[in-house]
Amino acid sequence: MKFNEVNGSRALQGKRVVVTGGGRDFGQAVSVWLAREGAHVDLCARQLTRAETTCEIIRREGGIARGYQCDMSHAQSVNDFATQLLQDNQPIDILILSAAQWLASLIRHSSLPNMP
Repeated sequence: MKFNEVNGSRALQGKRVVVTGGGRDFGQAVSVWLAREGAHVDLCARQLTRAETTCEIIRREGGIARGYQCDMSHAQSVNDFATQLLQDNQPIDILILSAAQWLASLIRHSSLPNMP
């Protein structure tokens, strides 16, 4: 029995969700949870095999998922991922950026003033 069947929530049912970094850790966990709640999950990982592993978990539980290879630190890879996502006519309802850790390094080494 799915959680949403217990509490009657249908807020995520049929929604299209994109999760970056969906191949492991938090990204994998949130991808599986969203699918359990009825969302259709498109997820990416730097290694396609990791994305496909998450998709298999979701599919075994009866969910819908598609996996893609994307390295968020390479603009062309992100562009290719976006192009693939746009081939589906269903709009993206939710975007979860779990693979944005590389931004932390850029911000730490930037000339921005320290925030209190």
